[in-house]
Amino acid sequence: MQFPPQLTGSLRPDIPFSSEDATHYLPWVIAVIVALFGLMLCGAISLYQTSQSATRLNIRSFQIYVPYGAQQNELQKQVDVTLKDINGVSAFERVTDQTLQSLIQPWAGERLPLQDLPLPSVTDVQLRADAERGEVIGQVQQRMQALSPKIEVESYQDWVDQLLTFNRYLQVAITLILLMLLAALVALMVIVVRTSLRLHRHTITLLHHIGATDEYISRQFLVNGCLLIGKGSLMGMGLAMLTSVMLSTLSLELSSPLLPAIELTTAHFIMLILLPLAMLGMGWGIVNLTVRRLLESLH
Repeated sequence: MQFPPQLTGSLRPDIPFSSEDATHYLPWVIAVIVALFGLMLCGAISLYQTSQSATRLNIRSFQIYVPYGAQQNELQKQVDVTLKDINGVSAFERVTDQTLQSLIQPWAGERLPLQDLPLPSVTDVQLRADAERGEVIGQVQQRMQALSPKIEVESYQDWVDQLLTFNRYLQVAITLILLMLLAALVALMVIVVRTSLRLHRHTITLLHHIGATDEYISRQFLVNGCLLIGKGSLMGMGLAMLTSVMLSTLSLELSSPLLPAIELTTAHFIMLILLPLAMLGMGWGIVNLTVRRLLESLH
């Protein structure tokens, strides 16, 4: 018969945790959840950095599109004359067909003869530093509509605003997913601890009879639980880091306009390194609270 360490000095666990199935599969389940958690956090960090960069942008230009057609040249001349009379416009320049073709080339592919495409006439307009962007663009839109309803006025800032709105929705979605993963992990830990304690109920009763305290018994559950959680968290961190590096490398090698480049920063790696510590701390608290409550109910 084994005795508590305060009597014998032994640190070997008196509860046969190795006989549980959870000892074998629990680290892998935790690893998958932690890996998904880490990937979601990496995505959230990337979205936050993108939003911060976009927020700092102060785009002082917009574009005017004259559609392709028989009256394109005449309308373009009228657009040039109109822009010269609008306060707040500092300069404007027509984008050449060669520049437009070079912008379209990555999307259309090399086999498409771009010289045969009916391209619009694009004018890049620069605003004065003291001009109110919305007011000037509104005035330009009214003047262009008076020339032709087919003339379009667009600003990159509108695209940036749409990107920021989309990023905010994505961040909310990622937050909800993170909360669900966290809730699943907490529920898993509680269920495994409760099941483990019920499996070893007779051993715990025997330890009580020979003088073991609840603190001694709970410490054994804590050590075993932290070992399993720590092992699973480290594996999950490795999976998340490996997947993130692979995705980042693939996106940079493809260099496609359809796929954004994923760049890993120091913040990504710091978060992934701290993730196992955070999971271990959370697991310690859950195991400690659950075991103590269940042990009190046995008296």
